[in-house]
Amino acid sequence: MTFPSLAGAWLRAVVIVVITLVAVGLSWMLMLPASYLHDGNKNFTFGLMFNPPGYSLEQNTSVAERLEGSVRPYWEAKDSREATAIAPLADPQTGEPVPEVPALDESFFVVSRGRVFMITTSKDPENVGPVRAILAQAMKQIPGSHGYASQRSIFGRNAGGSNSVEVEVVGTDMQRLKTSAAHLQDKLRVEFSKFAVRSDPMTFNEAGPERQIVIDQVRAKELGMNVDSLALAARAMVDGAIVGDFNFEEDNIDLVIIRDPRIELTPDGLADVPLAITEEDGRKTILPLGELVHFVEADASQSIRRVEQRRAVTFTVNPPPEMALEEAQARIEELVAESRREGGMTADVRVNMAGNADKLTQTRTGL
Repeated sequence: MTFPSLAGAWLRAVVIVVITLVAVGLSWMLMLPASYLHDGNKNFTFGLMFNPPGYSLEQNTSVAERLEGSVRPYWEAKDSREATAIAPLADPQTGEPVPEVPALDESFFVVSRGRVFMITTSKDPENVGPVRAILAQAMKQIPGSHGYASQRSIFGRNAGGSNSVEVEVVGTDMQRLKTSAAHLQDKLRVEFSKFAVRSDPMTFNEAGPERQIVIDQVRAKELGMNVDSLALAARAMVDGAIVGDFNFEEDNIDLVIIRDPRIELTPDGLADVPLAITEEDGRKTILPLGELVHFVEADASQSIRRVEQRRAVTFTVNPPPEMALEEAQARIEELVAESRREGGMTADVRVNMAGNADKLTQTRTGL
């Protein structure tokens, strides 16, 4: 009976290990960047445009009418030939000219709280993508406003496509979060175009003006006034204040104190609002609100988003159709690292990949 030598057994083991490692290494090197799902060609395109803070309802409606006027020729066109002849269009993401522009089948606008929401469909269900260029060109003509247009994915439920990447920028300090998010947003827009990057909140870097009431604690204590009483008085004179409720025929109705609508009140006139004060000896006296408080000009965030109880700004990035989701994710991570090296993003701000990018990572890990 003969036995194989120990050297021969080791040699065979080494050869097997080397071949396995080479095969795995070559497979990893030659593997193409992965995507999650294709967007498909759903005939549904929507746009969302935000106007500057402080615009009145009439101003927002005027902006919507201007958008409607820009888009009108495309839904009045009978076919793609007439729509293409209206004006040259370029893809908002790539900048390439659009060779064939579809006519619009349906289009409507909604004005709400400083924003204009648009929904459109194409008369040619096989040529829907260029509708984004129609809406983007109309929005670019409105100074001071910004927005985006996106074709709905057949697999997605949100504003991004199936291959979109969600980037969550999370922090505790609002000012540092806004500064860091704005720096990253600029880089994302340069890399993927401004119409391919959507932020939530859209107006995270645009604060609306407000006046904060700061109570003179010493004077208020002398008069026996507390914070709740002063806040109630201020709310009642400005927007109205709920002070109770009552039941009427099984309906619960709020009791609201409001000022006489015939009395005009401006921000500058708020300090002169009269307050009825009961002094310590029981006498009633009238004092202007400005003697008990002072007003501070400030900027207020129009909306705040939270992730795990922390303030956050989320960017939805739609990469070009030819860019795989994995490739887009890697490029975004490079931009985040670059922002930190430049000092544009502070160390206390955390960046997470969410949405389809996170699903792809989990899938690759499972495989």
